[in-house]
Amino acid sequence: MKFIVSLAFVALLNACGGSSGSPDQTGGQTTGKPITLTDQTGVARYHGQSDCTAFVLDLRNDAAPAYALTNGHCAQNFSDPDTPYAVLRHRATTTDRLVFFYTASTQAAQKTVQVSEITYSSMNQTDLAVLRLNATVGQLRAQGIEPIQIHNSPLVSGSPIQVIGAPSSEFLQQVACQQGPRVDVTEFVWVWSQLQSNDCAEIYPGMSGSPVFDTVSRKAVGVINTTTVGMSETRNCYLGSPCEISAQGTRPRSQTSYAVPIDGLAACFVQGQWAPQAGVCPLPLASGPALLPQGLFSPMHHPSSSRRWQLEGSSSAATEVKFITAGQDRCNTDTGYQTYQSDRLPLLPTQEGVHLACVREGHRLTVHPIEVDNSAPTTAPMVEVAPLDGAARRVSLLFKPPEASGYETATSTTEARCRALPDSAFTPYFRVPLVLDAPVHLCVKVSDRAGNTGPVWAQTIP
Repeated sequence: MKFIVSLAFVALLNACGGSSGSPDQTGGQTTGKPITLTDQTGVARYHGQSDCTAFVLDLRNDAAPAYALTNGHCAQNFSDPDTPYAVLRHRATTTDRLVFFYTASTQAAQKTVQVSEITYSSMNQTDLAVLRLNATVGQLRAQGIEPIQIHNSPLVSGSPIQVIGAPSSEFLQQVACQQGPRVDVTEFVWVWSQLQSNDCAEIYPGMSGSPVFDTVSRKAVGVINTTTVGMSETRNCYLGSPCEISAQGTRPRSQTSYAVPIDGLAACFVQGQWAPQAGVCPLPLASGPALLPQGLFSPMHHPSSSRRWQLEGSSSAATEVKFITAGQDRCNTDTGYQTYQSDRLPLLPTQEGVHLACVREGHRLTVHPIEVDNSAPTTAPMVEVAPLDGAARRVSLLFKPPEASGYETATSTTEARCRALPDSAFTPYFRVPLVLDAPVHLCVKVSDRAGNTGPVWAQTIP
């Protein structure tokens, strides 16, 4: 929210399948009274590394410190290179804060509570952060802030759900939609296991960390973390373009949002206080091995006969690896692992799509996606032209990775001559605007993030 995700304005929606309060059959139950913003005073705007949403937990102990949930990418810097494997624990903060009653009320009616510690945060296999607030649960209740209970069992696909979150520059808003199946998701350098998919189509910037409510029990079942809403069509799994992993391939699913499941999370607490135990708490509690692979790979330019998987970083005698095609196996199964030896890694695959490097040491696991891209980009260059004095023009090329990640340029008098130019006539474009005398044809070659280069485009500069 990424966000890692850009999660803006959300309209107040009625319950899925009917008007507010209408019955919706799910497993023989009705939705009951819809959740409202005034019901859920435990949802807040979170100001951390990013401006997101968070919600305070009801762990049945008013004397215990209050804890809140949000996304890991909201509480930590998601651009740090260690995010694919790191687990952060007990990091003090004096700047993070939650703002409750973040509705259309006046600022005086809002209540700010400081975060004293980022108790837990990770983007490794999950995307979740646990925040300890500078108040007890009882002190929050005394201010009219009601903590939210966790639904302790998985919600059936097709169940009605509601999301409450604070889009950027907006107050808390509410969305009604439907739960989908659990799926593995990859986005950029992360792989998240068994996220809850849903058809919540109005998930926008700032709504990362929003609670997903079961409409029947009115308990939280998940935490919104990424979405394809507003995503331009692409075949790549990139930042802002999450992909579902399946046996049929790894591709974005349009107008779909995802949430980190939290059933079982109550087991990470004892008497309302954070006390996770391995094998009981479902979260990864220690950082995975710090071995990082190379990024996107293009066999078009580097034949597989000469290229092997390459991992860089620290390892030990206990480090094991396996390399799989995403959707054909999973990293948490034991089959296929071998002792890590940097000089005996297998050849990189040539099959186009997403592949996974699974690296483990005991129960510590790191999963890295690598995308094999054999296709030259077909994206037309994005050109901005601004007039200068006389016939001079300032020409800028806009980047949109992964497909428009690099440009080479030349000039010519005609479109046909552009396409006849040798490679030596082109020079790399380094984000510094060109100054050209019009009229002229700008000749452009577009390269994707994997290094594939498309055909020459000719752009008339009038």
